[in-house]
Amino acid sequence: MHRTEKGSIVRRLAVLGLTLVLGLGLTGCYAPPESSNTGSGDAVGSSARPFETIPPTSSPTPKPTEVPTPTAQVVYVTPAANTGWTPATDNPGTQNTWTPATTRPVTTATPVPEYSDPATANPATVTAPPEATGTIEKGAKGNSVKALQQRLKDLGYYKGKVDGDFGDGTEEAVKAFQLANGLQVDGRVGNKTTQKLYSTGAVSAREATRTLPPAVTPTPKPTATPRPTATPRTNIYLSVGVRNKNVTTLQKRLVELGYLSGSVTGSYDGATETAVKAFQKRAGLWQDGKAGPDTLSALYAANAPHASSLAASVGITLREGDKNEEVRAMQRRLKELGYLSGSVDGSFGPATAAAVTTFQQVNGLKADGVAGTSTLETLYGSGALPASAATESGDYLPIITAGPSSNANPPAPTPYLPAVTTSVEQGDGSSQDTVKALQTRLKELGFYTGAVDGVYGASTVNAVMSFQMSRNLQVDGKAGQKTLDALYSDSAPRYTTLKQGSKGDAVRNLQYTLYELGYYKNSVDGSYGASTASAVSAFQSRNGLAATGQADSATLSVLYSSRAKEAPVEKNSTYATLRPGDSGEDVLDMKDVLIQLGYMQDDGSDIYNSKTEDAVRLFQSRNGLTADGIAGPATLKKLYGASPVPFE
Repeated sequence: MHRTEKGSIVRRLAVLGLTLVLGLGLTGCYAPPESSNTGSGDAVGSSARPFETIPPTSSPTPKPTEVPTPTAQVVYVTPAANTGWTPATDNPGTQNTWTPATTRPVTTATPVPEYSDPATANPATVTAPPEATGTIEKGAKGNSVKALQQRLKDLGYYKGKVDGDFGDGTEEAVKAFQLANGLQVDGRVGNKTTQKLYSTGAVSAREATRTLPPAVTPTPKPTATPRPTATPRTNIYLSVGVRNKNVTTLQKRLVELGYLSGSVTGSYDGATETAVKAFQKRAGLWQDGKAGPDTLSALYAANAPHASSLAASVGITLREGDKNEEVRAMQRRLKELGYLSGSVDGSFGPATAAAVTTFQQVNGLKADGVAGTSTLETLYGSGALPASAATESGDYLPIITAGPSSNANPPAPTPYLPAVTTSVEQGDGSSQDTVKALQTRLKELGFYTGAVDGVYGASTVNAVMSFQMSRNLQVDGKAGQKTLDALYSDSAPRYTTLKQGSKGDAVRNLQYTLYELGYYKNSVDGSYGASTASAVSAFQSRNGLAATGQADSATLSVLYSSRAKEAPVEKNSTYATLRPGDSGEDVLDMKDVLIQLGYMQDDGSDIYNSKTEDAVRLFQSRNGLTADGIAGPATLKKLYGASPVPFE
């Protein structure tokens, strides 16, 4: 036989043998061929074999797509496809085969998820979806939340429905993941949490049960808005006198919402009570200043209303020269208690310093005009004594004994004189004879011009006030023992109208009061000059009196009463239109003037609400303007001008 024919036969036999091997392997019945020592002299190479052996490297690897649907219970795959399979030992000269470590039933292929368990996944495939970047927190919805939920579910932290709604269950899953992975535990998915969540090093819930890392103490961000503690208690009652961590949490929340300012003390003092009352009013709750379950639940709610203006301050000191919201809140409280008659402008000026000093004296505090912790706690407390407390006891209010060299340094008030209790006043049931005697004496001194009828009416009140002013007494129209002693003394002064050329304490008191009300800008020197006369004229015009420039009895009785109207606030010549719904300092300034002119009552808000709109419309009607309720340039120019028509 020729060599070529012989080689062709060998090759055909080899192909036939390979086909048989593959067929047996695919049916699970293949066994390696035994070696043969018999030969026919046709051996190829150095081994005596009946046919040529195919090297392992030339054996084609079956592709999964080429295998027909198997009927057997076991399939064989390459090691690269499943690490649970191990190769049999290679014997030289034999076909390399793969033997399963364990047998598995055939299963339907499962689609590969977008991301898989970090323990087995290819690191390159574990990446965050684009929509998962940024911060996601409770309340969020959408595809980014779905991706987050699915990833947490894959890692074993989330058991709920992948619905794209970031609720309580998702938040708890995030917190559990953060705790297990050494992150800040806040339930919010920021950049660090996102990077860790979709990384190959993310710790699964199963792994976390074996080794939990220590909890990470949350580090507050410097620029973050202050938040209350994660789970503030609401099933408690807090009130004045309580000092604990619950009060600290309460104060932090009040500061966050703008009702309270200063340093959190953990002590439920008068300032905290005032702030709570302001919140209760804003939230439509019972205003008792006590933080019970209803108040605390509303306070810690996500939709808790923010303050329109600061209510109180704690742990700070205010003094002359300060300009801030804390001063404005203090002025508002001083005015409420009757100590301040000037503007609530947030500027701690001479008039505010005098009001603080007076408050301190009435309330038994160190009278230094500086509002420190003790003063503010007393001021905002429910036990703060109003200015009328001095009047009721017959005390003198502070009087000016020496004028300052300039308006920037007002005189300090003198101490109070001892209190007395006997008094005669309007409507107190005093006998006609007592009132007649009072009227007769006032008429002798020139302070009273009406009938001696024993009726303590308005004309008698004005006469008493004029006399009190002349003797530097508390000007309240009530004839207390101090007033009666001075009235019936031999040194009782006769009434004289104050006018240009007048000098003395009566003029000094007149100037100082005009200064507090915003009419007088010069030195309080006790000398009635042209500037004093001009201020008196402006006051008279603003308060519906004849503008004579002379401080007669009628003028003084109004000047020293609670009815005295302040000078209009000076504004720039150009004004931005204010409309219903607006808020802020401009609205607050406008409302202050409307209040001074008698068009509305103070509602403690800086919002242009329906009451403000009604007041503006009424002001416009009384001042010859289009009554549309919108405060445009013409309306504001008239309002802040020299002669707006007041409400009568």
